[in-house]
Amino acid sequence: MEPIRVALVGLSTTNPGSWASFAHIPYLQSENGKKHYRLDALLNSSKEAAESAKVTYNLTNVKAYGDPKSLAADPDIDLVVISSSIETHFSVLESTINAGKAVFVEWPLTHSLETSLKLINDKQVPNSIMGLQSRFSPVFLQVKELLNSGVIGKVFNSEVKSHSIYFPRDQIHEMARKMTKRETGVSMLGIAGGHMLDFVHDVLGDWDAMHVHGQIQRPELIVIGTNELVTSDNPDYISIHGTLKNTRNITVPGALLTITFRHGQPFKNEPGFIWTINGERGELRIKSRGPLLDSDGSYDHPITIEVHDHASDTVEEVGWVWAEWQEELPVRGRSTAELYERFADNHLHLEELSTHVSRIASERCRRSSWRSHDSARN
Repeated sequence: MEPIRVALVGLSTTNPGSWASFAHIPYLQSENGKKHYRLDALLNSSKEAAESAKVTYNLTNVKAYGDPKSLAADPDIDLVVISSSIETHFSVLESTINAGKAVFVEWPLTHSLETSLKLINDKQVPNSIMGLQSRFSPVFLQVKELLNSGVIGKVFNSEVKSHSIYFPRDQIHEMARKMTKRETGVSMLGIAGGHMLDFVHDVLGDWDAMHVHGQIQRPELIVIGTNELVTSDNPDYISIHGTLKNTRNITVPGALLTITFRHGQPFKNEPGFIWTINGERGELRIKSRGPLLDSDGSYDHPITIEVHDHASDTVEEVGWVWAEWQEELPVRGRSTAELYERFADNHLHLEELSTHVSRIASERCRRSSWRSHDSARN
């Protein structure tokens, strides 16, 4: 079988910590990756930037592009992998989809619901991937197995308490300044929260009905390393309550799901992510350093799955493991590698690329009651 010919968008030389360099390049250059894929092109903000990336990452026989339309017109590319900043997603996706090529686009799809709808416009985009890789983490695959086994019976309710631990609660990094403005479509709630919502729903099923409240608790943030204050109109706290559809036959009718997500650190010595699933015969508890397992160093700390059996009143920890081939890759890219593997094997049980996941996050914002802490006091 001929390898899938890949173009990678967003392999930066100025940001060595980019997601493309951590999550995509290691797999594509691995033994497993080369069985299924061949990296044939790079697309960056300019052709010169793409040429520079070729040198930095020692990529020979790879074409360099600086324009999405030129890449889309290349008949020798099968899959365009978009791992660039969110403001570039629309232009690259538009050209690629119109050319009939498959895409692998990192979450979020675009910066707003409106642009996502404009992009898709009821078109089907077969054989494509949305980069919501946490659902294929061995942690959550193990949780699904436990629920499917009936170890806790049918699920009555579930609660998620999550914190965005990437910056101090009253500060923001200079590189993340755009996260303070809703119009950019970039926020910790949207990115880390969006990934978290996806793996929670992949385990439990989708909303049947839901209600959202958001709050801007700290409208002014200090830029780390300076005394500069920036104003934020992006919510830093969100509370979601609703009922679940019984799409996986693991919940009772009307099962409840409650999620809270807050910017900043949790209570001292508490984990940044705690997820409990309460059932007829027992309860599961998943704990980790933070909600975005692939990006926040969570795997550098214990990630535990515990089962509390009600009848015996005992608690047992359930282990989870990476596949042997994944252990050869950087931790941050292992779940993304699983996405590539399933796509190549035609076993990827994801919906065709559509606005489904973008609708979830955008509808969350549209229906929410954002409330500033300052205005609440007046």
